Amino acid sequence: MGADPIELISFLRNCEQLFAVYDVPASLQAILIRPFLNERASTYLTRLDPQVSGDYTQLKDALLQEFKLSANVYLERFNTCIKSADDTYVSFASKLTGFLDYYLESRHVTTYEQLCELLICDRIKSVLSEGCLRYILSIESAKDTGWLRKKDLTDAIDRYMASHPRNDRPKAFAVGQTPHVMSKQNSGGFDQAKAASPRAMPPKFNCNSQSNKNKGAFPPPGEHDGNVRYCFHCGKPGHVMKSCVL
Repeated sequence: MGADPIELISFLRNCEQLFAVYDVPASLQAILIRPFLNERASTYLTRLDPQVSGDYTQLKDALLQEFKLSANVYLERFNTCIKSADDTYVSFASKLTGFLDYYLESRHVTTYEQLCELLICDRIKSVLSEGCLRYILSIESAKDTGWLRKKDLTDAIDRYMASHPRNDRPKAFAVGQTPHVMSKQNSGGFDQAKAASPRAMPPKFNCNSQSNKNKGAFPPPGEHDGNVRYCFHCGKPGHVMKSCVL
């Protein structure tokens, strides 16, 4: 087994081919591969329950989970695989074929029709918003195949969009309650319109206007006590604008 975690797939495949050729009993398969695991896999093996490490099928599932080898990892490796200077195009093509085979096998794709649907569904999921994609992935995680067929996928997306009409936010109603009431309840009674409106400011006092000259004006700077309060409306001391009688 190589150092790259993705090589675990090809390693296990080669082992399974040898098991089939030499008719190796199932009770010996897990024991025979132990000397050929890389350091990380060998260390992980020591932490497993003996019943798991002694059964090849359970050991294989545990190693795949430990190395986080999922369908998305295979697809990402296929899309990002590049040819190194030491690789021939034969080996490069072999890498791409392996990644694609791993991906299709993890999605349980066995027919041309399923392959076409998988390609279409992957393309649809690539344009979804983050919230919608999380919703779809949560549904797919419960599927044995790990993905939704085209009809199921589009139906699930339409249901999500119907309940998240604006800015990917959920919306729900109850009998006898209008959308406006529900939005106020969901926000804890906070009026968004009031929050968005600018704060009401008192009218500015203009000392040069004729009306304010008649009513009085603030004294020149430095000629009044800083503790005295002046009215913004009439300019006289001793009261504020809301209690002004002028």
